Amino acid sequence: MTVLKAELFHDDEARNWHYRGPDLRINGGGAATRAEAERECRAAIAFARLDLGDAGADAETIRFELSVGPGAHAQAAASAMPDA
Repeated sequence: MTVLKAELFHDDEARNWHYRGPDLRINGGGAATRAEAERECRAAIAFARLDLGDAGADAETIRFELSVGPGAHAQAAASAMPDA
């Protein structure tokens, strides 16, 4: 299993939630709740993993299995954060 780092954070000034996926260079947010930001983050990761068929004819394509889900640390951190 491959582990990707995803960061969820609350913007106190804008009063909404954002996310970063530094391994895939994903940024987004503006969600009303943490749960919504997490759903958006998962969708962005899934989209980034799409095979868009852009490999050249002489390129060898390999695939990796990847499972996306909250880890134990993420679940513990989520319970400590307010769901603004």
